[in-house]
Amino acid sequence: MRPVGGRPPLRLIEGGGPRVSLAPAIEFAALGAGLTLVAALLGRLPSWFHNLGTFQSLYALAFAFFGLALARIRRYEHLPHAGLAVLAVAVAARLALLPAAPSLSGDIYRYVWEGRVLLHGGNPYQQSPDDPALAALRDRVIYPGINHKDLATIYPPLAEAGFALVALVSPTVAAFKAWNMLHDLALVLVLMAWALARGASPVLVIAYAWNPLVLVEYSTFWPPGRFWVMDSLRGVISPSRNPCPWGATTMSSIRGARFCSRHATSTDSMRGLPPESASFHWR
Repeated sequence: MRPVGGRPPLRLIEGGGPRVSLAPAIEFAALGAGLTLVAALLGRLPSWFHNLGTFQSLYALAFAFFGLALARIRRYEHLPHAGLAVLAVAVAARLALLPAAPSLSGDIYRYVWEGRVLLHGGNPYQQSPDDPALAALRDRVIYPGINHKDLATIYPPLAEAGFALVALVSPTVAAFKAWNMLHDLALVLVLMAWALARGASPVLVIAYAWNPLVLVEYSTFWPPGRFWVMDSLRGVISPSRNPCPWGATTMSSIRGARFCSRHATSTDSMRGLPPESASFHWR
């Protein structure tokens, strides 16, 4: 057969390069989708406490997806846009848990209450929830959920400032949970930045971002100690000769100050601590 126009016919030649397998990407997507689905089912439970068996079963299933992802993490390190996938699942899982009622702990009700007390000129350090002077603030949603109504607050000033800030926007459990979710996702982004700065794959961040312990804890309990966690991560990401001053100054937990005291290398390391810290007996 004569070539048309004097040109030889085209032929398909099989390339000799390595074939790209879609299996790791499909597997990674399936694990992320499974974890998100379990989070959605947990978020739909009316009460984790009164449906404890169902909660524990779903919680165990979430750990199964998480454990498989960790066990096979090396397969996903070089996937394109893996960081976006990690972040997408982290956001989706946290959004799915937002509707969950805080039935395993009533701490968040106290956070809302103390934010309202501060906005109305009260002092949570001197006034417990059952103080008669705060009777006008008692409602049918927040006040009944507060535990130990006879006790004043135990939370540090930075945490109290956070309570007041959120209550200023919306003194509701939903607003506090949303605020907490934003802090949690900020930690995920900080860890991703840390991984990228060191030439590591952002997939490694699933150890925190997809951790069911983190998802459940932050979705319902809103631990004030998150500020200290942020400080600690900042010290890891931006190490300096003396990371303690800012970590202790912003301490939302006495643990932050103890961390500094254990890692202090000189008298200068204690600079920046609040004046009252001089009376502490560091251990």
